[in-house]
Amino acid sequence: MERYTERVDSRLKELDAVSTGVCPGCDTCREDHGEFVVEEDDEREPGQNAWYVVTPYPGGTRKATEADYYRTEAEAEGAARKTFADAWSNCEVETEASFRRGGCGICNSPLGGNFEVWHWLDADGAIQHEYDACIDCVHYLANGTLPEGEE
Repeated sequence: MERYTERVDSRLKELDAVSTGVCPGCDTCREDHGEFVVEEDDEREPGQNAWYVVTPYPGGTRKATEADYYRTEAEAEGAARKTFADAWSNCEVETEASFRRGGCGICNSPLGGNFEVWHWLDADGAIQHEYDACIDCVHYLANGTLPEGEE
C-alpha cells in the first residue's frame, strides 16, 4: 500500500501554491462563504441607494442600516471585497468543514468525511478552487502532522 505522504506528494507535485481554507481577497471564496455578498433591496424607493453588503453578526447576519447602502452594485462589491479582506485579516472569517460522501482530492482516500476548500494556482496564475481536502490533509499541509496510523 502506498504511504500517505507518497499519495499526497504525487497529487501535489505539479501544483503551485497549494493552500487550504478561504483565500483572502478571493471573490469565489467570499461568495461561497455566503456572507460579505452584495444584495439589492427592491423595497427601496427609486433614487435611494439600494445595494448593500450582507455582513455577519453574532447569531446570524445583521439588518443593513442606511450607512450600509450604496448607489451602485459596483460600489457595494468594492465595499464587500474590503469588508471580507479586513475580516479575513482579523481572523473573523469562520469556516467549517462540510460532510461529503466522496473521497479526498489530495490523498485520494476513498472515504467520505468532513472536507475543506483548498486552492492552487494554474499555469496562468489563476486560483483553482477544490472542495475536497480531508481533515487529515488540512492538518498535514498546515502542520506536517501525519494521520493516525501513518507514522
